[in-house]
Amino acid sequence: MPHYNYVISDLTIYKAAINDDWDSVSHLFKQDPELLTKQITYLWETPLIIAVGTNRSHSFVEKLVERIVAVGAKDRLFVGSYGGNNPLHYAAKVGNRTAAKLLVEQNPDMTRVPNPYGNAPLTLAAWHGNKDTLYYLLTVTRDLVPGEEGFSPYTGIAGGNLITHTLMAGFYGKSNICLFCPNIRPPVVGNISGVIPQTRPIMPPPHPRRRDLVEIPLQRYSKHAQMGFGWPIRCIPLFS
Repeated sequence: MPHYNYVISDLTIYKAAINDDWDSVSHLFKQDPELLTKQITYLWETPLIIAVGTNRSHSFVEKLVERIVAVGAKDRLFVGSYGGNNPLHYAAKVGNRTAAKLLVEQNPDMTRVPNPYGNAPLTLAAWHGNKDTLYYLLTVTRDLVPGEEGFSPYTGIAGGNLITHTLMAGFYGKSNICLFCPNIRPPVVGNISGVIPQTRPIMPPPHPRRRDLVEIPLQRYSKHAQMGFGWPIRCIPLFS
């Protein structure tokens, strides 16, 4: 006969995570550290994912991350759910900037890790209209250096998706998002509907401080977002 005693602890942890109630379950984590990163829901969500997703259980998240690191399980901090989204993806989707900063401090490289659908955390923040979280992620998500292999959310299809979601969220105009595009022309770019052929490049004025960059204010060039840009796309916050 199967035993379902684990349901008792899993349900207790789930309730504690959504209610920001660390004290009620800290003894469970002390007795069995594996519960710290266990996937406890039908969708394989960990306690950290559940708490981050509430965007209000900030104390629980902070103490949980501290405990995970303290027991030497930092490598399991970003265990994902059934859909392949890790805690940083969830933070971006719900606009949990507090959790995002905490997670990035533990592993800055996770900012460039896409989910199975090719969306990096900052793309998810733009997609769900979370401006503050998007601003933060843009400041900590580095691009690939020349010769470095890997995923970049600023170029190609990923870059096209990023700018499209940013525009659709209305993050353009004064004191919002500004685009900086290296003067390189790829064969195709992406938008929200997929890959489209490259058309005639846009020729905005040169960036005042960098000859190899061009500056595109979104409000002025937003009509071109669905056509695609002539260069890989990089977004950074524009502070005034």
